[in-house]
Formats: sequence, structure tokens, C-alpha cells
Amino acid sequence: MKAFSEPTKYDFHLTMDNPFTIMHSKSPARHHETTPDMHYSLHLGILLDGNIESIYEDYRTLRKSGDIWFCAPWEPHATGRSGLPVEIVLITVLPEKLGDIGFNKGINWLLPFIVPVADRPKIVSEKMRAGVISLAKEIKEAAARKDKYGELSCWLKFHELLLFIIENSGFGERPEVKIQNVALERILPAVKLAREAKEKLISLDDAAAVCYMGKSRFCDLFKTAMGTTFGKFSNRVRIGAAAAEIAKNALPVKEIANSWGFYDESHFCRVFKQYFHCTPNEFRQKND
Repeated sequence: MKAFSEPTKYDFHLTMDNPFTIMHSKSPARHHETTPDMHYSLHLGILLDGNIESIYEDYRTLRKSGDIWFCAPWEPHATGRSGLPVEIVLITVLPEKLGDIGFNKGINWLLPFIVPVADRPKIVSEKMRAGVISLAKEIKEAAARKDKYGELSCWLKFHELLLFIIENSGFGERPEVKIQNVALERILPAVKLAREAKEKLISLDDAAAVCYMGKSRFCDLFKTAMGTTFGKFSNRVRIGAAAAEIAKNALPVKEIANSWGFYDESHFCRVFKQYFHCTPNEFRQKND
């Protein structure tokens, strides 16, 4: 890495039932550069006031009030600040839940986060800047409510903001973005297969075959489109589906685990705890 080495690996502890967090911060005037970090979760940041420098592996840029930035899974990044006070809204999202609003119409919500840094959406007009600031403030206010309605409002307003950015920046019309979108379209049958499969562990061979591709080509396109491997994606989908069933019915954990391709209950419980930070039975009790 050229910009920095040995970034800290950070875990936001997001789960399938707690897939995002909103952080609002105000910092006093000071000069400093944050310690570089990296994480699996996605970032969308909005600078409400002040000036900062966004720092990536081979890319640095100054940002002013109303500017936005994106961070892909496991992408090293840091922030440099000027001597002015800054105010930031930072939205962190689990990639598998991005776009989960029940009405997508073919929008590739992930692309703004995973295309090369220089190609990601930018503010292109003062009207767009004002719109971004307004929506970010609405998200900040909704997050301050600390109730289930505020949480739902945050989730919907986040997607409203992301849609506003995609639409008003012209991002979706760029040639390089269209290439990324083609990758997503090619691997969608495998995504659908992973989400709908039950009582069967989907192999890499199965996933590549349903997309009419060889394994090597499929793996490359899947990583391009989804920012992770098919194996990791499939595992998260299965554990999330199993968790939903555990929360809503009283079937034995072993039976539910088996129905989603986990044939070793102890292994299932270990994996479950990695994602939800509690045992399946504790999860059921919390959701009664």
C-alpha cells in the first residue's frame, strides 16, 4: 500500500437483524489524521460542515460541506482534518442488506461503493449539495429518536439519500458503471439461487452453472459485483434466513439449521454466534 500500511481491522458488529448504524459526530477545531482502518461493512459519509481530506490507498481528495464519500468492503481508508470544526453523518451498512426495501426495480445499490474511488458519485451541482445536506439532517434527526419508528425511518431515508445521489450525479449513466452493472446482471441467478435455496448447500459449481459460466469467470464477476466471495455471501444468506425462522417459530434449532443446509448443530451454533453475537436460543428469547 502506498498511502498507509497495516490498517486496523474494525468490526461494527452489524447483523442481519441489526444491519446498519448511524453515527453523528461534531469535532472541535484541530489538525489530525485518523488511524487508517478497514472493515467488511459499507460506509456512506456526508460532511455537514467543515473540511476534511479523504485518504485511500492511492487517492486523496479534499471535501467541503455537503460532499459525500463511499467505502467498499475491506478498503483501507483514513480521514485528515483541517484546523476547522467538522460535523459528519456516517452511515455504516451490512452489504447483504443493502437495498432491502422490498422494491428495487433493478437498481444496483452496491455499485457506488465498489467502483474505483475516483469514479464514485460526486456532488455535481449546488442544488444536489443542498439536497444531500437536507436528507442527511433528516437521517440525523430520525436516528436521534432511538425507537423502532426512528430506526425504520433511518433505513428508508438512507435509501432515499442513496437513490438521490445516484440519480442526481449521473452515476448510473457512466460507461464504466454500466460495465459493473453488467457484472451484477450476470451473477443475479446465483444470488437468487442462494436466497431461495433450502435444505441444500449451494456449491460453487451450482452457482457458476446457473449463470452459464466457468467457476473462475463466475468468481471474478461475483466479487466485482458484490464485493465479496460467493461462499461468504451464501453463508450469510443462509444464517440470516435460519435466524428469521428461529425468531418466528418454536421449531427445534437443529431442525431449522438442517433446513438451511447446516447439518452439524454445534457448527451452526458457532457460525450463528459469529454473526449475531448470541446463541440461537438467546436470539429466540430476545425476539419473543
